[in-house]
Amino acid sequence: MRRILRDLRLTMEDLYYPFIRSILASVPATDLYLTVDETSHGTDYNVVQIGWATDGMSLPLGMRIYDPNAPWAEDTRTLLHTIDDRIPDGMTVTLLADRIHTGEPF
Repeated sequence: MRRILRDLRLTMEDLYYPFIRSILASVPATDLYLTVDETSHGTDYNVVQIGWATDGMSLPLGMRIYDPNAPWAEDTRTLLHTIDDRIPDGMTVTLLADRIHTGEPF
């Protein structure tokens, strides 16, 4: 597993996003609920994750890891645009997020 995770040839763009596009294309529903979740790992790093809320869970669609003191809003907007490009046309997307993500800087 470590060897796979460290292999720089295996990118989200080449492997994971096409997989996600395929899954979302097979969903019979026209409504898609996305979650925005930010998690702190102390002083080491923070993670912001965009997930697909379905069947009582959130399937990760993309994430960004960043320094706890670094700005994150622009990277999160870029991530949302990246994920939006993988969502099939015709789906209505509802973004679910904590209150922290409703104002500045996001």
